[in-house]
Amino acid sequence: MIETERLVLRRLLARDDHDVYRYMSDPSVTECLAKKRMSRQDVTRFISDEDDALAIVLKETGQVVGHTVVRQAIDSHSCQLSWVINRQFHRQGSAYEAGEALLKYAFDTLRIDRVSASAQSCNLAGCALLRKLGMVYEGYFRQCISKSNGVWWGTHAYIMLKADYCRHIAMADRSNPKVKWLHNILVGLDQLGNSLAGGEPSTTISARVGYFANVRREGRSRPYWKVVEGVIDWAFYPLEGAKHCVRVYQNDTCNGHINGNDVIKAMMGGVIVPVCVVIALGTWGLYLLGVRPSSLS
Repeated sequence: MIETERLVLRRLLARDDHDVYRYMSDPSVTECLAKKRMSRQDVTRFISDEDDALAIVLKETGQVVGHTVVRQAIDSHSCQLSWVINRQFHRQGSAYEAGEALLKYAFDTLRIDRVSASAQSCNLAGCALLRKLGMVYEGYFRQCISKSNGVWWGTHAYIMLKADYCRHIAMADRSNPKVKWLHNILVGLDQLGNSLAGGEPSTTISARVGYFANVRREGRSRPYWKVVEGVIDWAFYPLEGAKHCVRVYQNDTCNGHINGNDVIKAMMGGVIVPVCVVIALGTWGLYLLGVRPSSLS
């Protein structure tokens, strides 16, 4: 059994069939699931046969508002997560709270090294949830799930390694106001610098640098981008750990980081890098004094 502030995650029981039927018979809930709408008999068989399923129960009422499946690989090195929530409880944070608890359980209790999850193309909310949980986008698999009547779905794959989990915990640990203040300054500069350089408002300088330094490798300007990447990574390290630019680029959902020109390079070289150096003096000062997120201690 896993407990959070508002939820209990436990084995599905026969008495849960009514609550499970409520959402698994709802077409708006199952439209993006590989499993079709369930009848009462389907629900009974599912509860009886699915050993890896956990009920998501509200502590306050005892109602089952969804379930999750933790499917561990044979080699115990990795596992796959999936979950579904009753439509009446969407946008209330239940899926995120359950997801955080599952990731903690997988990495801290099961000692898993790699957790995977996926969301179908139609499930934009699911993709957003996986990104919010800190999972890294791996790629898009075309026509990999058969729905019905010759219709095939593509799916977006997300992965979280143990190192990714530690960084996510560091990002979530904002109990110290100095850490929060410095992180907000760095992120604000990241977004402001990109806007000044004519970039998309939804992306950042870090995402641009991660792209130019590691993906678009042609041209003689790549050493320049590697230097800029090193400085920005150095500035963010005390708060987020290593390889900040690559991680931000991988999690960037828009293509604003792809465009770049000499003006943008000059802007970053003349403004962003010196500012990052100044801010980094503060972050590293606090880091060396012991003021840091717990997972980087």
